Amino acid sequence: MMVFHKGKFIQQKQRCKFFVSFDNQILVFFLFRDNDTFHIIFASNMKKDYVIYPSMIGVKRGIIYIDDYRGAVRFDESHPLTIPFDRCHELNLCVWYVSPIWQLKDYPLWALLTEGDKWAGISKQRFKSIVHDTENDQIIITAQGLFDEGVDLTLAQGLGGPTGVRCWTSSTNDTVRFILTTHGVDCA
Repeated sequence: MMVFHKGKFIQQKQRCKFFVSFDNQILVFFLFRDNDTFHIIFASNMKKDYVIYPSMIGVKRGIIYIDDYRGAVRFDESHPLTIPFDRCHELNLCVWYVSPIWQLKDYPLWALLTEGDKWAGISKQRFKSIVHDTENDQIIITAQGLFDEGVDLTLAQGLGGPTGVRCWTSSTNDTVRFILTTHGVDCA
């Protein structure tokens, strides 16, 4: 856990950063998948607004998936996350998902926002690999599932809104591949 106090990180343990101030409580969990890092930000018991910049949690830039708004917004030093105290109080826990951005040659970007309506949108148990195939200008996301299971992903292409995609696991090895290209998403 990492403790943030008066602008400085003072403690870190494994996969959690914990921002503490006298007025606010914010938890940031992060999950590594290959060379990518996904974050989940929780906030509650806020007494005043708080602003998180990507550099505070080790992110260069990303996309924030705001689950309660069903939207995706840029997250960079020019577009920080403002955590509102009037929504994230002692009776309401706020959740944001931060995803890395993947660049293709012929299209600005892709981002994997979350899997369906799951609370933990990205997990190592579900996602076996994320490969940036620069030679073929594509991103291949391999997910593990049950026999003949529909796997739902929420993706962002460009800076547009979230798009839902469903692919089915293979009957031979219980995996599914989502192939992101400049033209869209294919299942394999």
